[in-house]
Amino acid sequence: MLVELISGNLNNLGNLCFEKFFPMEIPVPKIGDVDIRNAGTDRLVRVFDRRWWFENDAEKESFRKKINDVPT
Repeated sequence: MLVELISGNLNNLGNLCFEKFFPMEIPVPKIGDVDIRNAGTDRLVRVFDRRWWFENDAEKESFRKKINDVPT
């Protein structure tokens, strides 16, 4: 996608140019909705935890479960 955006009308010349600078291709897996949701929940819990919002770990995990149980 990056090659197409930058090379514009260069057609295959753009690929040749980028292959010289980036000789390998690394596959990047797609991120699913569940992964994004879990990352958001983890970040929210970390932010609240840094502000001493939870009295103990059980309360923190209860909050995490309630957030994950909210329908999307």
